[in-house]
Amino acid sequence: MDASSGAVRAKAGVDGQAWNILDQIYIPMAVTQTSFIWDATLPADSFVPRHVHPNQDEFIYILEGELELVLGQEDVKIGRGDMVTMPMNVPHSIHNRSGKPVRAIFSVSPTNLTYEYFQKINNMTDRDAMAALAAEHDLPFV
Repeated sequence: MDASSGAVRAKAGVDGQAWNILDQIYIPMAVTQTSFIWDATLPADSFVPRHVHPNQDEFIYILEGELELVLGQEDVKIGRGDMVTMPMNVPHSIHNRSGKPVRAIFSVSPTNLTYEYFQKINNMTDRDAMAALAAEHDLPFV
């Protein structure tokens, strides 16, 4: 997972990958040992369950739409052009309650096992199995 120079074209993803995770589309744009960046499209009424990154910081930059987050005990709304930082060890959940699709750039640093986790849960629908895998990949649901 060393960095290499060059461009990753829109919608192409690293190695042509795109993942369906709970009906959200994640396209990996860059992955190294120190950072992982993906383009995410979250349909209306979708969410990311409450979880924590014990060893990663996570960031979201909104390209289109609005998201609501529960960040620790705080409710946060972000919209186009906004960015939110979710420091390691702060539990959070992400919700699209806007009635419209949201497109955002997500990143985590360092990468740890998040890239491998997304590969494994692509097209998975069993939330209990997803939660078990999340715990195994240092991303426990809380």
